[in-house]
Amino acid sequence: MALVLSLAAAWLAALAGVGHPAAQPAVSFPREYTTTLVKYAVVDRADGLSRDLYVSPDAIAALRRDPKLSEFPVGTVFAIDVYGARTVGQDPATKTPRFELTPRGRLVRSRSERTLHLMQRTSPGFGSQHWAFAGFDPVTAAPLPLQLPGDCLLCHQAALMSDMTFSLPLLRRFLTTGEVQYRLCPQPGRQACPFQ
Repeated sequence: MALVLSLAAAWLAALAGVGHPAAQPAVSFPREYTTTLVKYAVVDRADGLSRDLYVSPDAIAALRRDPKLSEFPVGTVFAIDVYGARTVGQDPATKTPRFELTPRGRLVRSRSERTLHLMQRTSPGFGSQHWAFAGFDPVTAAPLPLQLPGDCLLCHQAALMSDMTFSLPLLRRFLTTGEVQYRLCPQPGRQACPFQ
């Protein structure tokens, strides 16, 4: 088992283009992210996590210039601000939590589970080695205890063909409509959501 884990860690490090996971975040905490970045989507998940998706204005400008953009500009930042939903009890049969919903069927957020995940393009080119990752508590700016880049690469490596982003269809729709996109994702945890 230890050999399998060591091989998996080496594989992730090779994908990232680094020798060892970083001890400190490679992306700085963006203090005014709710005003300096552009909120383009809200995604509620079946497990009670609600996410605000943000991107830097340079990415929006690049997509406006080239709607078929295959690579975001160096410096582009994507941010996911995660909130937990307010619970209102348990399902009697499955014992899973039930969450409070707005009249429109969206999750009502609580103050729990506040995390800010960041991804920043650091150099031009194809592949995960051109992106850096970080996670913070958005209230205190304290770094989250992540094994970087491994924890983030486990997820984003599956989006390699869309420049490491799962939400590119939502971002494109935001640019077309000018409205923050809303989606309910049936997947729990960090499973990829089927954005169309």
